[in-house]
Formats: sequence, structure tokens, C-alpha cells
Amino acid sequence: MSGVNYNLDENWWRTTGQVGANAGLTIPNGTTVRNQLKMFSCPSTPNQPRLQSKKETAPEQDKVGACGDYFVIEGAHIDINNDLPAADRYPTTSDLRGCLRAFPDRTTFGSIGDGTSNTLLFGECAGREDVYRGWTMTPAQTDTSLPNVARARGGAWATNDNPYEIGRRVAWPSGTIPTTVPMKINASNEYGFAFYSFHTSGCNFVLADGSVRFIADSIQLKTLASMSTRSNGEVVSE
Repeated sequence: MSGVNYNLDENWWRTTGQVGANAGLTIPNGTTVRNQLKMFSCPSTPNQPRLQSKKETAPEQDKVGACGDYFVIEGAHIDINNDLPAADRYPTTSDLRGCLRAFPDRTTFGSIGDGTSNTLLFGECAGREDVYRGWTMTPAQTDTSLPNVARARGGAWATNDNPYEIGRRVAWPSGTIPTTVPMKINASNEYGFAFYSFHTSGCNFVLADGSVRFIADSIQLKTLASMSTRSNGEVVSE
């Protein structure tokens, strides 16, 4: 499907088509996604505007796109059990899917069994692609041939890495986020971790009923995970 400003048949970073009749043709994607969108930027986040610039080896194009401070919550990952007390851990059969998952998952109002006022749609993961752990920043360096490699993956608003399931300790390009970094709001902005902002006591969220709420970083991890799922049957008491 072709468009004036974006071609849905091609990857978001492309400037030259690779698919079918697009092959070899100039396409707009890689230019369009470098546009900064004010609605995706939080005024409290430093270093505005920012670009993701992920180096790739030839013949792949480098992946460059304008960064934002919000992301789509795809649910909770079962790895969150590693940070939950034994009594709070999820059975492996739990339905931890969130509302806005990638195709082919479909969410209707009827499928949000936990209630729209208890279910998160969007949250803050600010400052990407620079890496923040606590209030310590490591500048993004995505060329793996150079020292000090660091990347809070998924910063570009157009990338399929923007959404994620919370509860994972995945460092980039390899390894894990150490357990000395607590699994909580405002502890890390790395992909799959939790939520992060430059508000000193919590983050802003959009819920499935359309409301906006500020949630304190003191919230229990199990409650945060329960609010990230759409129909796992949890009762949110906080």
C-alpha cells in the first residue's frame, strides 16, 4: 500500500523500496519517521529533540528515527516473576496480554475483562535511546564496533521496538540489567523493563477508558503488572 508520506509495505527506516514493485524505488518512510512529534515528547525530558541512530552492517540501512517518550504497553512478560515475591508470582498459564498488542491479537472493549478503568494503554519510557538507570545517564552508542556501547532500545516512535511487555531485564546488545536496579517505575528506561520518566515520584499513563493518571513509583510491582494486563482476572486494590 503506497502513500504520499509512508509506504505500509516497507520497513519504517527504508528510503529505497525492497518489496515487489517498490524494489529500487525511492520511498518516503526513512524521511517521514525523522519528524519530531510534539505529542510524543514529554516537556520534562532533557535532550530534546533526539534521534535513534542504530548502525547496521551493509547492505542493511542504518535505522534512524525521531524519538518519543511514550510507548504502547503490550502486557506483562512472564519474566516479571523473577522480581515478584513467591506468593505473587503468576502461573505460566496466565493471560498476561495487554490491550494494544501487535497483529493478529485484537482487543475489543468486551475483551478487557479487568475493566477499562483498571487497564493501562500507554505509559512513559522517556529519554530513549540514551540509557538511564536511576538518574544516571549513559549516552546512546549503537555502533557495536566502538567502546561504551549502550542503547535503550525502542526510542523511535515508528519502530516496532517501541511497544513491549514489562518485567524483563534485557540489556542491549547482550546481557541482563543487574538485579541491583529495582524493577519499579523510574529505575530504568531500557526495553522491556518497566516505566520511566523525569517526574521525581512516578509516571503518567493513559488507561483504556481514556483517562490519564499519574501513578506513583511506590506502587507495588504486582499491582503495576495487573494493570498492564487486559483480562487476567486480577483485582486492583491500589
